[in-house]
Amino acid sequence: MAADDRIPVLVYDDGSPGGAIAFDRALDVAARIVVAMTPASPNHTRNVAAADHAGTPVHVVVLGAGDDVHDAICRCADESIHLAFVPRPAEHPGRYVRRIVQAAGECQQAGHGVLAVSVVHPDATVTGPVVELDPAHSDSGFAALFAAGLAGTLGRPLHILRLPGDRTNAPVRDPQALDRARRFITDHDVAAFDEDVDGDPIVTARYHADGASSVVLALGGFTVHGRKPTAPSEIPDAVLRTPDGEIAHSLVADAPADIVLVLDAIHLEHGHVARSAAIGAAVGAITVGVLARGAAGLVAAGSGVGVAILAYQAVHHHLDRLDESGTAGGVATQGA
Repeated sequence: MAADDRIPVLVYDDGSPGGAIAFDRALDVAARIVVAMTPASPNHTRNVAAADHAGTPVHVVVLGAGDDVHDAICRCADESIHLAFVPRPAEHPGRYVRRIVQAAGECQQAGHGVLAVSVVHPDATVTGPVVELDPAHSDSGFAALFAAGLAGTLGRPLHILRLPGDRTNAPVRDPQALDRARRFITDHDVAAFDEDVDGDPIVTARYHADGASSVVLALGGFTVHGRKPTAPSEIPDAVLRTPDGEIAHSLVADAPADIVLVLDAIHLEHGHVARSAAIGAAVGAITVGVLARGAAGLVAAGSGVGVAILAYQAVHHHLDRLDESGTAGGVATQGA
């Protein structure tokens, strides 16, 4: 891979064997790596040696005692990084996803508008299509763009699963990125095909994750209300009861594939605690706005397979233009 194709990435090394696997995924594509490492990680010497052998600069940040995936991902805003590799959690996948969502929301408050997080599975396969989950309630232009680039880079078909539901007047987050995704598919001869599926979305998603190169899902388009929404305890379980939150939780817990979450339009609202309301308007302390068009393409599909560089470059250039126009830093939260 040419040096110009490589990108800055962040790796969360929690000291587990999965932390080393996440580092290897990142090493395939990184121009530089910021490693957010738990104290005295047994992977440290091994990771640094591997990076030195590859000629990849590494900056190590030692996290504080008790810090977790949230604290690691928050470093992305400081480093202008839009892609993070994190190990699959050994336990409590729901809390893990909530902590990722919280970190993405805080990054977006800091003006870092879009973040892709690859939850790396140690046994992910390199075969099969890129599976994009396309829920009915909305589209995420960035997720579609990442998915197209991942399929193009890996030379695999893009399988878009159109989950059941009413698509009438479904909103689109960042339609310009969605348009770029469509042009990318045409310009790079990506073999893309749609499939309308019936049945339970979670069961369908898990079924198609088996044998996929990767499964990608957009997660965002909602507001989190709370007195201290950036405090660890303030991101509620209701995040996991949104349609995309349920799918993300299930896939991160059980799917035998790398799961890429594209996180955008997550708004943390200070000052009050929202009252519970019906799912679809507010769930616990979550006001659901535009949610997901699933599928993003920033992650290695399996051992030895690099991230979707073509996708990342397309997104990176798109984000640069948004930054120049002053629109990328804001989080546009729409009502349900």
